[in-house]
Amino acid sequence: MTEHKWAPPEHQDVPIYAAESVPLESIGYPEPIDPPQPVSVHGLRFEHIDVLSTVKAFAVARSDVAVYVEIAWQGRMQRAWVPCDTVTTRKLAPRRDRWTLGPAYSLPETARGGVEVDLPEPDPVLAWLQFSDRILEVEARVIAYTQRAVLIEWGFGQATDCAWILRDAVRPPEPSVATGTMST
Repeated sequence: MTEHKWAPPEHQDVPIYAAESVPLESIGYPEPIDPPQPVSVHGLRFEHIDVLSTVKAFAVARSDVAVYVEIAWQGRMQRAWVPCDTVTTRKLAPRRDRWTLGPAYSLPETARGGVEVDLPEPDPVLAWLQFSDRILEVEARVIAYTQRAVLIEWGFGQATDCAWILRDAVRPPEPSVATGTMST
């Protein structure tokens, strides 16, 4: 077999179509906007493309006549002075942190079924947990149980969390292939 040598990919240059900008001599005396404000630019003309009805941008400076906006277009940052009457403010939607799970659903006391018994030593398990937006199987530890449910904890240190779940939602951890021991 011949040895493959790595080489960077070869791509043709992509033309960058710039947004039309108000002439600098007609802008007046701009003042910076700090922090940059999210805006929408309406009717922005790009060379060779024509007019785009709405473009999301950030306003970084303003004068009586124009707003200096930063636009991410074709994967590159572009800046342009646009007339004030074409700019409206917009509100950024809050980002959902995809790594934050939030609290898991836990069974109410009436659904647990019987007397709660604490385990002297946590028992490692794989457990199915339901969160508000997803269901995950996690490595956990059983710390208490009843006739129908188990109290599990997962995470480490200050990030440890716990929930009561049905006993059918847990199973023993799979043996580790490398060591033949149980994963914890």
